[in-house]
Amino acid sequence: AKHVRKAFRPDDTFVRLHGDEFATLLFLRHAGDKDSENTNHDDEIDNIIKRVHHAVYVAKRDLSDEIQKDSKQAPLIVDEDENNVSVGYAKFEPFEDTKESLLKKADESMYEAKSKEFE
Repeated sequence: AKHVRKAFRPDDTFVRLHGDEFATLLFLRHAGDKDSENTNHDDEIDNIIKRVHHAVYVAKRDLSDEIQKDSKQAPLIVDEDENNVSVGYAKFEPFEDTKESLLKKADESMYEAKSKEFE
């Protein structure tokens, strides 16, 4: 979790839901905000997802290194291209979404991403 947390920005909220499921509340910039550079939200989300995938790779690599040091087992082969992390997301629609509906949409998006991994 600590490796994945680093994939997010300081203003984002990152929490463990249960087991190996996490949720993050992202605060995306709006065009016209003083800190905004006309950010494309889809690009911003894609970049965050890439950082999450890389963070999981780093965590697995570091864990493999620790196991190798502490035992006489063969090293784990950790390949950054081998991804077994599924990320789903949902955009909040004011006046439409509740926290439950938002989590449901994100969960459905995650399962859609997971199904694409096996195609």
